[in-house]
Amino acid sequence: MYALLLHPGHNRVFFDRSKALSLAELEISIKSAENSSLKEICGTSYITFDAEMNDRVLTKLANLSSYMALFEIVDEGLLKPIAFPSKSALPDGLRSMLKYAGKTNENFTRMLINVAVGASDFSSDTKLCMLDPLSGKGTSLFEGLLMGMDVTGIEIGTKVVNEAALFFKRFLEAEKVKHRIKKDRVKTDAGLTDLIHYSYALEKDDFKREENLQRCTFAAGNSKHAHQMLKKNAFHVITADLPYGVQHSAVTAEKQSSFTRNPEALLRGCVPSWLELLKKGGAIAVSYNQNIIAKEKIDEIFTSNGLTVMGDEPYNSFEHRVDQAIVRNVSVGKKQ
Repeated sequence: MYALLLHPGHNRVFFDRSKALSLAELEISIKSAENSSLKEICGTSYITFDAEMNDRVLTKLANLSSYMALFEIVDEGLLKPIAFPSKSALPDGLRSMLKYAGKTNENFTRMLINVAVGASDFSSDTKLCMLDPLSGKGTSLFEGLLMGMDVTGIEIGTKVVNEAALFFKRFLEAEKVKHRIKKDRVKTDAGLTDLIHYSYALEKDDFKREENLQRCTFAAGNSKHAHQMLKKNAFHVITADLPYGVQHSAVTAEKQSSFTRNPEALLRGCVPSWLELLKKGGAIAVSYNQNIIAKEKIDEIFTSNGLTVMGDEPYNSFEHRVDQAIVRNVSVGKKQ
């Protein structure tokens, strides 16, 4: 039996509800986990579970948003610390350095990614490609990079995209990570889209081999035309944090960004394009304000576009209150 010590960052934002979310994340991500449950040990919250432990499972556990430390429960209830395989995707400072109004909590963002991966047919793959078609300033992209993924983000505001790309460039330079940058432009029905491609490696020898490079792409364009910007069937998972409908209400239509759009109209207009980019067996996970759009509506949009909605437990365990105006939930669909 093992005991996962829960990360305190969840509790500050989601209060006690975060524990149930963390349990659902573990059950979706770690397929071999059995007898999982929440447990208080000497007044501290843990998830206890049985699993056959190996490096792949340990890496998945270390990538959980709820992970703080892992212990084996040995004789007489003693907790024996478990060492993890070394993690070297990028320095962890990437996830917390960029601050801005409306930024989604990094732990929840990582949870959303893990749920999408766990729902897909690719949860055992070692190298995944993730798309965030509403990427803002890159919170989900940076979480994906820290988890070892190749990531691509689309945001309609050129200024926002340039800010995210510049932040990432300065981070790589400050950390002395060897990298290259390539810029190009593609034509879509909405006009020209600028793309900024980063490829990098922590080790110099890896930088010489294309197969060892990690990649991040920032695209400044309308997500409705994502299929015209990027290679089809290229992504294992898609994650998106839909507009919550409570911020930037004074922004005009001419200056409207993806963050301010009506979530139902946005999904109906964009999901067909997004799904052209998703591999068969891939999954899409979206989070949203349930006070603005009902889960049933999201699931109906997924179903009408041919996705299989993951509607059973533990996928129905993610509803939680963020503040007085926002009750956040998650919907997950899989491309068959």
